Amino acid sequence: MKKWFLLLVLFYLSGFVFGQTKMISMEDIAFSKIRPETLRQFQWIPGSEIFSYSDPVSNDLTISGGRETQKGNSLTLNELNQWLRSSGLPEVKSFPTIKWIDQDKFWFMHGKNLVIADIGKKSAISHIQFSDDAERIEVAADLKSAFNLGNDLYFSTSGSSRILIAKSENPDVIYGQDVHQREFGIEKGLFWSPEGKLLAFYRSDNSGVTKYPYVDFTTRPATSIPAIYPMAGMNNQVVSIGIFNPETKKTVYLKTGEPADQYLTNITWSPDSKWVWVAHVNRDQNKMKLVRYHSETGEPDGVIVEETDSSWVEPTTGPLFVPGKSGNFLWLSKRNGWRHLYLYEQSGKLVKQITSGEWDVIETEGFDDAGRIYFISTGENPTERHLYRTGLKSNGIEKLTEEKGTHQIILSSTGKYFIDYFNSLEVPNSIRLVESGKKIVKTFLNASDPLVNFQSGETKLFSFTGPDSTVLFGRIITPKEMNPDQKYPVILYVYGGPHSQQVTESWPTGPYNLWFHHMASKGFIVLTVDNRGTQNRGKVFEQKIFRKLGTLEMEDQLSGLNYLFSNYPNADRARVGVFGWSYGGFLTTSLMTRMPSSFKVGVAGAPVIDWKYYETVYTERYMDSPEQNPAGFSTANLINYVPNLKGKLLIIQGTSDPIVMWQHSLLFVKEAASTNTPLDYFVYPGHLHGIAGKDRIHLWTKITTYFLDNL
Repeated sequence: MKKWFLLLVLFYLSGFVFGQTKMISMEDIAFSKIRPETLRQFQWIPGSEIFSYSDPVSNDLTISGGRETQKGNSLTLNELNQWLRSSGLPEVKSFPTIKWIDQDKFWFMHGKNLVIADIGKKSAISHIQFSDDAERIEVAADLKSAFNLGNDLYFSTSGSSRILIAKSENPDVIYGQDVHQREFGIEKGLFWSPEGKLLAFYRSDNSGVTKYPYVDFTTRPATSIPAIYPMAGMNNQVVSIGIFNPETKKTVYLKTGEPADQYLTNITWSPDSKWVWVAHVNRDQNKMKLVRYHSETGEPDGVIVEETDSSWVEPTTGPLFVPGKSGNFLWLSKRNGWRHLYLYEQSGKLVKQITSGEWDVIETEGFDDAGRIYFISTGENPTERHLYRTGLKSNGIEKLTEEKGTHQIILSSTGKYFIDYFNSLEVPNSIRLVESGKKIVKTFLNASDPLVNFQSGETKLFSFTGPDSTVLFGRIITPKEMNPDQKYPVILYVYGGPHSQQVTESWPTGPYNLWFHHMASKGFIVLTVDNRGTQNRGKVFEQKIFRKLGTLEMEDQLSGLNYLFSNYPNADRARVGVFGWSYGGFLTTSLMTRMPSSFKVGVAGAPVIDWKYYETVYTERYMDSPEQNPAGFSTANLINYVPNLKGKLLIIQGTSDPIVMWQHSLLFVKEAASTNTPLDYFVYPGHLHGIAGKDRIHLWTKITTYFLDNL
């Protein structure tokens, strides 16, 4: 009897132990189910030192103040739903995304209703009711709204009324939507002036752009759906900018001049709404002019800032106006090799360079009452993010965050306090209120390790010297307990394209990082390297790849592998795989075909195969046009290397991909068949650039199985 009892206890304990080390599932990976705890919607109420945030667990909104003596209160989800019911509106299941109007009122979108909630009156009313087909709703400071109905543009002030701003002349003319393939930091097509007095909007004419056919396989028979996709060297859309006055109901267009295919970016209103600032970039993207326009007449008032570069210029943010009446502004530029702040008078006269050094300003956070500018930069280390501040008259820079890692900041309007979202390789998530003199006033959350009960790997960052003596950064994830007598297969994860940085001092989140840990728990070593061409390392580092995409990136990735083999004798040179998506798919296919002896297995998701089939803005920035750079396009064209493929390669793509057209991988498959080159291929019908929804489980299962079976 005792023997059976002992066995039962051991069985129970073993189950408990194994229960504490669960395997990360494909569902966990597909939907990022394992993540650190957090608090959402931290924001400062305008004109105050009071902030609010919502708890995703309790679904309550907490309202509190910067000073320790200020008592906090909360608005529960039940209370908000009571207010909604009283106004005849349906309830919400979780606390909505809100935007404060003042210390008593905030607004939020509830379905197609813009709702104003008043804490003092304990009420929630529908301010504007949009029709079901309204899209891209943009709300002004005074709660006027502009929106699209198809290609037409409307605005509304209250109720369900709507007033036409611009009606599309034909299907090729579109108002109020993003343009230029969402490059140059463009994320929308509607721009209200600071107080909502005027509306700037994009108008794009696509009549000269070749139509691209998508295929809807769900209809009988299949249906062709035309879309706009200008390929490298071909015609671009023609863009103009309108200014609508809701009071007079009249529109003027900025006189932006020729050439017609220039890029008009970084639309920025002056604080007094008298001026609209626009960055003009030429088609070759090597010249930029910042032009100021009269908002009432559309007339230009001169070129304020002008920059040129032998490779490319890429303005992604507009001028940042200094508080006060001077009209002075800050401009972010890489003109001297690193992204720094420059102070200008409104006339365009350069006052001084505000920041300098071999590091990049990542983003500005705002000013304090003393006129100092706060910004996030890589000043400590390219893999870290810290908060700094400096005055505009003196060049002394003060570092305001201490802990090694990544700091994301929400600055109060006075600059006296900031909310610090901090994480690192050791800290999953810490949220605290900090006085700008570095004193932590309150810690709201110290999240526990979400992987503690799961089988996972160990992560380390490292640096090494690359092929041209450039320091490169890498990350390695290994099984937690490695047998010194065992060889371990290696998976090189690549992205490597412009605007990317994979190796940072931050907590790993998202599906890719969960998959890395899953594979480490299966006995794989996972390596990632940020090659030349990636961001936040200065202009020279980024522009090394100009006109020769793929070549230097491959050299750096192989250099990272050599570092791994030199420092981890357990890594198996004979079993190396590579995996990447989009630009990473391009590099995966490049490495498998141009460096075939180094890799046994590859999985390439939505790969660019031939850059002449990719869109104009991105391709021409880094490669020029096919006519200007035929040798560069030929070298990067992966169809030329199909017969070199020796290992097992799986290519995956969604058939409705609007970014990397399905045509890319189909041409590669066609060449593989023509040359009798073995290739594995899988498509997800109807999916876009990423595979969304429940099919993601199938996707991650397929990728995982491919490496398990072949590596």
